[in-house]
Amino acid sequence: LEKGLSATSEKTRWVALHNLSLCYAWLEEPEKAAESYQKYTAEISETLDEMRKWDLLLKGELPKAERKGLVIGMKDQKKYQNYNEINSFVHTYPVAAKRYEKLFYTINRDLKKFVDYYAHNDILCQLFELDYPYQFFPLNDFEGSPKALEGVITREGMEPINYKVKFDSKRRIKELTADQVSLLDDGSKEKVITRDLEPAYHDETGRYLLISTPKADGFLNATKPATDINYTYDPLNAKTRGRASDITRKFESNETVQLKVDLDGVIYFTGSSQFGKANAVFKDVLTSNGIEMKRITTKTNFTTKAVINDKGVLTNWQWQGDVKTDFGALFSTRVQRISADDMLREINFQEVDAHGNPLKVDYNFRMKGKVAVEQKLNIKQWFVESYAQGRAPRGDMSEDSFDFEADQVWDCNFNYDSEGNWTEMQVGPYSAKRTFKY
Repeated sequence: LEKGLSATSEKTRWVALHNLSLCYAWLEEPEKAAESYQKYTAEISETLDEMRKWDLLLKGELPKAERKGLVIGMKDQKKYQNYNEINSFVHTYPVAAKRYEKLFYTINRDLKKFVDYYAHNDILCQLFELDYPYQFFPLNDFEGSPKALEGVITREGMEPINYKVKFDSKRRIKELTADQVSLLDDGSKEKVITRDLEPAYHDETGRYLLISTPKADGFLNATKPATDINYTYDPLNAKTRGRASDITRKFESNETVQLKVDLDGVIYFTGSSQFGKANAVFKDVLTSNGIEMKRITTKTNFTTKAVINDKGVLTNWQWQGDVKTDFGALFSTRVQRISADDMLREINFQEVDAHGNPLKVDYNFRMKGKVAVEQKLNIKQWFVESYAQGRAPRGDMSEDSFDFEADQVWDCNFNYDSEGNWTEMQVGPYSAKRTFKY
């Protein structure tokens, strides 16, 4: 546009300057946007002067000498309207985008998809016992035009997590499934298998609506809307509340999160979840004491504080809340409980690569809680001998309570394909591979 200005006629030059002002504003270049708008002002100065006189005339303030021959045609009115409509945007948006750059990393996206994807990622990480905020659903779109993706996540002492992603012709995720089959100490198998998680899009606009979970009997989840009718009274709440509803086959798994963002771009997710599985620490404590958990229900209430970079990677992530697991033990009908009144998982990047992924990570874990079961436990001995996160943690333990913390530094590495998507990941104890089909 800028190079072609000299070739435009007087009748169309104002249109080019109008578009150039908008383009620089969208590109978040405030100086060039303001400069183009100033040239735009000079280009239509006669129209602006006529409109100024017309405004005074309507107010009865225009001198009689200037009223003669004053006529405002529809073309001039339209030209003036176009000029005024972009004034505020051109002068405020690029300035705000520069000043609050980190904030715009979050809000310059489809917020509804962002919070729904986060809710699904968070509960999937809890179900699969991952202490790293792994993105099954990417918070930024994949590079290139993938048609399918197969991934596997591994950790020493853990059975692999397999997942598959299918894409539609518009590069959007059409379906995601994930599963893990673990062999328990008694020889039985524990299966975590998701339903088909299917993002739904509006037929006409293509806008993301929600993630549908078709039931095992073939019927769609009743929460999937057939139209774009807003089914909530609060549009802001609808955009910033994320849900993962009944995403696993063998037991119910749900999570709800509410998004808030401050002016520095720090993200806050306040939420709760419920699912039919115990977390790894709880399970190992009880198993090491000979308690086999049955009829499990875990409930969490939490706040997540995070910072996201322009690549869509959470560079600082802190999950903090309470976790309660109710269960029945073998040969017991009484509901028993193990709970953490304060559980903290925290990731902070020390270094990142060119794609925004970590090269080195600080990891912190803290848990304080209690146990209410029918038999005595030797929790201290378990923590000393069986702590799977690395070296034995610091803290105090008794027969019915625990309070400990652990911190580590994780080395990380990512390999990428020619499109720019990572294909191999190593983050501390976690390894992952992704195979794309383009």
